Amino acid sequence: MSHSGSGGGTVAKGGGDWQIGLGADVAWITNSTETGLSITSAIPPIFDAYATIVMPEPGVPALLAEHELRVLRLLMAETADQDWWLGYLDTGTDDVVFPDAPRVLLYAHWGYVVVKAGPAQAQLWRTAGSTPRHTRLPDLMFPRTGRGSCRPCGTTTGGVLAGRAALLTPSWPIPVLLRHA
Repeated sequence: MSHSGSGGGTVAKGGGDWQIGLGADVAWITNSTETGLSITSAIPPIFDAYATIVMPEPGVPALLAEHELRVLRLLMAETADQDWWLGYLDTGTDDVVFPDAPRVLLYAHWGYVVVKAGPAQAQLWRTAGSTPRHTRLPDLMFPRTGRGSCRPCGTTTGGVLAGRAALLTPSWPIPVLLRHA
């Protein structure tokens, strides 16, 4: 795994200092995914279940805010009290939150800024309209332990969530486009 920039360290935002992730922090993803179109090209094949989630219609802020809150609540319930790694894809137009931070390369050598923070920062660091896609959530979220993972905004129409099979039951509060076993 490689990264660009001066390497690691911390960045400041909102009165706190946040650790920048490096290749070793995301190696479990890089070592377990292959470039392709399968669900496991986005999320390593180490989870019990996967789902492609439905994103709310663009231009309806209340629906978007409710969707983001549901995703965060679901992940918070699964990960207890621990830090998360938040990843922001550098597309050239999206807000990576820390533009001067080093990138790690994931998937098809896409640059991500990865920062250790938490659910509050996941919801607050991007502002509405700061990205051409319609969610403020990071492009990649996973707990420090790597026990669950979420790419809530991989495309403008949906993302991928992975975790325990019980997590992705038909009764969960987020619309699902497709479940993957």
